[in-house]
Order: sequence, then C-alpha cells, then structure tokens
Amino acid sequence: MIEIMQKHYEEQTPYILVDNVTPLMNSLPYDRGFMGNKKLKKVLKSHKSNDQVQYIMNIAFEKPQDLKEGDVVEWQLRDLVLDVVVLSHERVFVKGTFVWLSIVGIKE
Repeated sequence: MIEIMQKHYEEQTPYILVDNVTPLMNSLPYDRGFMGNKKLKKVLKSHKSNDQVQYIMNIAFEKPQDLKEGDVVEWQLRDLVLDVVVLSHERVFVKGTFVWLSIVGIKE
C-alpha cells in the first residue's frame, strides 16, 4: 500500500495545476480502498460526490492554499482537466521540512 502512495508524477509535476497553483509534489492516483484514515473516509462518505470518487491523490504545496474540506476544485495536467474533492488540507512534516498536504478524491 505505501509503495502505491509513494509513486509520483515526477517530471510532470511542473505541468500540474491545482486550483491554478503548481504543487510541490503530486502522487499518482491510487484506489480509495487503500485510504486507511477514518476521518478522510468519513469526509468522503458524507460528500455528495462520494459515489463518483474511486481514486485518491496526495498533493503537497510549499505554502497553505485556499482549499477547504469538501471543496471541489480543478486539477489539470496539460490538456487533462479533472474535478477533485478536497478531503483534507493540513500542515505536515515530511523529510525534514513542513509542507501543506492535500488529500483529494478524483470525481469521475
């Protein structure tokens, strides 16, 4: 499970926009079945888009973003544009530095 969540877009990240901001890091999508956090599951289950979300991504930013739990925002990689549901947006400590980590569900 951890290996799946550690795979990222790597050199494609500079071409990603989340609500018009380029993230520091963006994981590849992984199945929502791998989401172990009960709080995130509860947020998704109570959201009106619950049935439309099958995949999750972890997205990190250097600075806090104007992303609120439950918001639906645009995620874009070049010509691919998707709506994602914000499940959390929190400050976390990763590899010796603080980042703002957003967990999002991809609407299909």
